Amino acid sequence: MGKTVNKTDPNEARRFVTPEFRASYLHVFKAHKIKETDTPKFSVTMLFKKTQDLSSIKLAMKHAKIDEYGPSPTDWPKALENPVRDGDAPEFAGKEEYKGCWVIKAWCGEDYRPGIVGPDNQEILDASEFVSGHYARAQVFCRCWEYGNKRGVHFLLDCVQKTRDGKPFTTRKSASEVFGPIAAASAAEEPASEESETF
Repeated sequence: MGKTVNKTDPNEARRFVTPEFRASYLHVFKAHKIKETDTPKFSVTMLFKKTQDLSSIKLAMKHAKIDEYGPSPTDWPKALENPVRDGDAPEFAGKEEYKGCWVIKAWCGEDYRPGIVGPDNQEILDASEFVSGHYARAQVFCRCWEYGNKRGVHFLLDCVQKTRDGKPFTTRKSASEVFGPIAAASAAEEPASEESETF
């Protein structure tokens, strides 16, 4: 029998395995920084369909606030930044794969590389086997944060499991899409250039 999780225990509710999501901006093999001034982080942007049951995520966020600010919502800061973003919002215009999804980022510091396994629960060592566009689930921990005058809730990434393949998120074509077969040609059929090109 598996362990029965006590959902009234904030620590149990705040660290959990997510439902399946589609991975975007996947940086779990090598820490990445968006700006030169940023600290490198491992991260993944998780795309959940709005039709999915995301009660575990809502519960984790609730208990993170309770643990930080107390049980009464009236005592919680009014301007807490929400880690859940709407994939149909204008900020994601042009990202077709984000439509109809809730968008949540999970990350961890460069000293805490997440564990990465495949559907067979074996470690994935080759980054080409797990890319943005594939499907996964992750163990995350939800907590509140405060930086300067800002406060919010975010998700820390513990480990991730690829669940299945998906169409990679890239506009780059494969070599076979770019090139076709080369017909055999004799040297006589290849015109010699009399002048070299200049640029």
